[in-house]
Amino acid sequence: MADKPGKSLRLPTPMPVRLLRRAAERAQEWPMAGTAVKRLQAAEEWAVNELKHRLDELSDSEPRRPRHSQAGDARAMLAGLLTDADRLTLDEAREREFIGVLGQLCPGQAKMLAVLGDGRQLPLVHVGAGLPAGAIREWVLENATSLGREAGVTLRDDVPRLVGHMRSLGLLHVGPEDAGLKTAYEMLAADTGVRDASVYIKTTLRLWPRLQRHTVSLSGFGQALWAFAGPGS
Repeated sequence: MADKPGKSLRLPTPMPVRLLRRAAERAQEWPMAGTAVKRLQAAEEWAVNELKHRLDELSDSEPRRPRHSQAGDARAMLAGLLTDADRLTLDEAREREFIGVLGQLCPGQAKMLAVLGDGRQLPLVHVGAGLPAGAIREWVLENATSLGREAGVTLRDDVPRLVGHMRSLGLLHVGPEDAGLKTAYEMLAADTGVRDASVYIKTTLRLWPRLQRHTVSLSGFGQALWAFAGPGS
């Protein structure tokens, strides 16, 4: 049935945009929000504008062809990649790489990327178990950081795993301890995840919690991706 004259198609606001919008609203209540609020608001505006641009492009594109079998798709995909490898320019190859990485991120990781986009570094700790002196016997919690709180990530307990995934993609750099972040490290040590790991080490493993302090920031690759695809690029 044809659409009635005068009526336009209304699309629901995508989940990533809604998450960015809620994060920006809630971030205004944080005592240490600072530039994180501005960055999230800018990211929301950019996401909405980018979505509109993509929808405009899709409206002018040709209808999609019927899907082939999965095996046929896999062969066609590999053949296309091999062909592209020989014909893409340097800039095109880099953009393809960025697109591949962005396709593996969830909205919370995109928000963490936005918070670090201005070049800042935030505290990160690993919690290990061992004796008061000597080597650490095992790591109980890795990649605990205030980055998730700064970005307003909804699934706060998942932040260490999300940060670990971003590290595996080459987006983040973990550096040495920054003495200027002393207060931030103390606040991070009081975080629920860090405290739970410490209690587990004491009561279950019968060992001492050992914290290794680090910093987290965008890697060179992460900076290049943000400069290429982020707001204002």
